Amino acid sequence: MSVRAAFAAALVACLIALVMLGLLIVTAQVAHRRRRRARAARTERWRALVLAWMSGGDSGAVPLNGPERRAVVEIAGDLLSKVRGSDREALADILVAHGVDDAARRGVNSRWSTVRLRSVVMLDLLARAADVEVLIAALRDRDRQVRDVAVRALGRIGSPLAIDALLRRRRSRPLAAHTVALAIHRIGPPAIAPLTSRVSSGDPRTRRVAAELLGLLRAGEAELELIGMLDDDDPAAMAAAATALGRLGRPTAVELLMRRLERLMSGRDPDIDRCVALVGALGQIGDRRALALLLEASARPGRISAAATTALGSLGQGRTWLADTPSSPSPPEGGTVLSAIPLAS
Repeated sequence: MSVRAAFAAALVACLIALVMLGLLIVTAQVAHRRRRRARAARTERWRALVLAWMSGGDSGAVPLNGPERRAVVEIAGDLLSKVRGSDREALADILVAHGVDDAARRGVNSRWSTVRLRSVVMLDLLARAADVEVLIAALRDRDRQVRDVAVRALGRIGSPLAIDALLRRRRSRPLAAHTVALAIHRIGPPAIAPLTSRVSSGDPRTRRVAAELLGLLRAGEAELELIGMLDDDDPAAMAAAATALGRLGRPTAVELLMRRLERLMSGRDPDIDRCVALVGALGQIGDRRALALLLEASARPGRISAAATTALGSLGQGRTWLADTPSSPSPPEGGTVLSAIPLAS
């Protein structure tokens, strides 16, 4: 066979191979589209069945094989994160009827972190009080994502049984502070008593977190305990208590807050963080009795002045004075800033 004939034969073989490859690609694409359409049709059929069950149908009346059960669980789980109220409860009942909660509880103890995370996410979506103990145990999981989702789930369930576990100090495998705060805020009033008991803890961090959360919960019944924390040795805990009292907004705390601020500012080197927290609390309460002291604080340099200026914006008289005064007043010779300001009685 000549070279030309061999080349022609090779070219023909290549063309045939390309044609066959094209046919295979087209066939594969057609088959893929058919499978996708069939899967979409099955998904719509099972979605319609799930919606019918949500409307009051018997979710156990239709026997499901393995793939069908997985499809129903996937559809119901996806819908569960998008609905509220009675529809959410109906979806949760469907999942429970097909054993999803049991599988999730078993999965929390899996050796694989992905399985544990998926299981805790499902328990979070179901939000059932029966799973509180399992979720509390998941707070000790070695995977941080699993712990964070468990905290969120406990907050969604809202059980007071979870409060002690959420607030417990952990040297290893700690919980994210902001996630815990959100969870306890969702639990609401049942968390106030346990939080109040922790403002006297020997751990400064525990006292600070408790004070912050009591402020967020507007826990007026903890006012006396928060006032007691104004003498806390830890600056962060004291500042948290002052901020919490500001959030409570009760005039009964004004005199005590003023005395603490006066005492700090009279020192040669006042603690700026404490002063800023006290000034902010007085501004949040908005009582006119604090006007003179806030005006004096506004003459201080740095953060104290900025906080006092913001606080004065909460007082009608303070806003008027700020509008009429382009700069901080200068005290007369031998006097103080307060003596330079004509205050209304």
